[in-house]
Amino acid sequence: MSRVLGVDPGASGALAIVETWPAPRVLDIMDMPMVSFGKLKIVDGRAVVLWASMRGIDRITFENVHAMPKQGVSSACSFCGTIGGVLSALRVLG
Repeated sequence: MSRVLGVDPGASGALAIVETWPAPRVLDIMDMPMVSFGKLKIVDGRAVVLWASMRGIDRITFENVHAMPKQGVSSACSFCGTIGGVLSALRVLG
């Protein structure tokens, strides 16, 4: 069995765990956990670690994110770094 974590980054994004063999099926879905610091919202890395570490993830894949017109490139994937760092700490390779 292979378990893949799919990441839709962003404040309104989500995380999904899909088992790819013998037939693809969704095992679990979670809205992107967020923490507020005043007006700033960031990914709750601790919640991602707790959620993902209990599910035996083999790989990770991110949605192909690009900037929209009049949107800065850095804001297009401001959440990818946090998720990537958290999953690197768990030794999940994508």
